[in-house]
Amino acid sequence: MSKAFPIHVEQTPEGDYLLSWTEEFSDAGVEVRAHTAPESAAEAEPVARAARPGVRITGLEGPRHYFHLQPEQGEGVTAAQRNVPLEAGTNFRDMGGYRGADGRRVRWGRLFRSGHTAGLSERDQDIVAALDIRVCCDFRREDEHLIEPTRLPASTRIVGLTVNPGSTSSFFDQVAERGAAPVDMAAFMEEINREFVRHHAPQFRRMFGELLDLGDGGFMINCAAGKDRTGFGAAMILAALGVAEDDIVADYLLSDRYFPIEREMERVLRKYGSEAGGRLDPALIRPMMETRREYIAASGDSANVNTGRASENSTSAAPGRVIAASSSPVGMPRPAWNQRRVASHARRARNASDTAADHAMRLVTWRSLKCPSSCASTASSSSPVRRASSVSKNTTRLARPSPVK
Repeated sequence: MSKAFPIHVEQTPEGDYLLSWTEEFSDAGVEVRAHTAPESAAEAEPVARAARPGVRITGLEGPRHYFHLQPEQGEGVTAAQRNVPLEAGTNFRDMGGYRGADGRRVRWGRLFRSGHTAGLSERDQDIVAALDIRVCCDFRREDEHLIEPTRLPASTRIVGLTVNPGSTSSFFDQVAERGAAPVDMAAFMEEINREFVRHHAPQFRRMFGELLDLGDGGFMINCAAGKDRTGFGAAMILAALGVAEDDIVADYLLSDRYFPIEREMERVLRKYGSEAGGRLDPALIRPMMETRREYIAASGDSANVNTGRASENSTSAAPGRVIAASSSPVGMPRPAWNQRRVASHARRARNASDTAADHAMRLVTWRSLKCPSSCASTASSSSPVRRASSVSKNTTRLARPSPVK
């Protein structure tokens, strides 16, 4: 069970659900409700009562269910299986449930992350179609698209945002010329994460723009493995929603559980074997396929260094902080900043100069992101959340939507 979220949900091969939770969540009875829509789970009929410290739920129909757990005392929490169980998916996960700004939680069924979808079966495609993912930002290169075509539903708009760290080709050239050791591969992975911060601001800025523009439905980011380029993008999104650094890192490290290293090993050896002059082997490639805390830490360290440099050289147009607010759900009273202000802020974010955008990119890390009390709004667990942004005086910021409740 992840420390970042107190409830673990797992579906058995027979279709039953096993739910367990921490003692901190409840050491007494818990009432469990279930529904196929996350916003409806809290109002659904109970499927179990006084269950402790876990329960098996049987007889539910449909590929994916969301559960609302209400302890005898304390906060009720909606939960779902963290990974979307697919026959041939690659690290396909829901980013919901984490506690965000002002104690609210990121909504389930709104934000997804994944590796390539080329192997999805027909059954997998039906499950993914039911998630209603409207936009997918794909960080892969053009040749990766050709080798492993996307098999998402036709209703999903694919936005190609190529993130191709420049150190990749030079590293494999080095392997071809004089070989390398696993420790070199680990150092290479850390450098890749630094490059996300240094050289790929426009792609991740566009990611935020696409997320801001999303109305209803889900949003997804993916790359080949769903753990490095996607892991960095997911970390930024969760940070923008006010999720704590420890929880962001815990979500990042879940790729160690959900990325099928053994199944994907042959694919990765084929993918990079020619570039490395045939000198790749499983021992050398394994650090590339693992998910290590020091990899994402390298991006944070790089962001801190670059933030300091940018602050020294910035003009008044560059943002001093990256702060975001959250919106009210549909049907709830809107805060003082209205839809026109949201649209205005979105335009300002998209029209920012490259220098300002690059500076903003470097600041979008959990270490430099805070959400003021003024950005809070009352939310209902049964209402879908749309979008929001916040821009203070003389500040250009990456705007963000709010899949938080």
